Amino acid sequence: MFHKLVAFETEVDMNLQRRRSELHDELRGGGTRKATLRLWVHHTYTSDELDAPPGWTLKVVGKLVDDKAGIARKFTSFVKNMQVRLTGGPAGEELVEWNKPLGFEDVDGLEVKRQGKQDLTAELLINLDFSPRRYQLSQQLRQILELADQPETRPKVLEALWHLSLIHI
Repeated sequence: MFHKLVAFETEVDMNLQRRRSELHDELRGGGTRKATLRLWVHHTYTSDELDAPPGWTLKVVGKLVDDKAGIARKFTSFVKNMQVRLTGGPAGEELVEWNKPLGFEDVDGLEVKRQGKQDLTAELLINLDFSPRRYQLSQQLRQILELADQPETRPKVLEALWHLSLIHI
């Protein structure tokens, strides 16, 4: 009987700790919500007028669709980093990377400027800036921790590790 009570108390403590952690995350992070980030990608070309060499500009602009919060956030507030892979030019493959620096004042869009008349193919890779930060776990670790196949927050991963250690101790 005593061992059953100890096991029950451990389970109750674990559930209380999990709920406390969830409440803390909600209060700190403002909760989670899904929204659509719409991107506009366009380019402009400048010819060799006015003694300037020909060139082009690739611009990526984005904003939230139906932003119900009423707060107009700029595009770079949603982006952690962006990579642009340019292929088909005389230099072969070129990778342009932008990482958001600390204290960066957010802007509505990002631009890549290059000189030349060569047609290029551009591939964009945009990593979103999740708050709180999310981590993609390996398949084996997700199976052991019994987590879904999606990025998880650090508290969720630590909670699953704690739960696993309680079961196997």
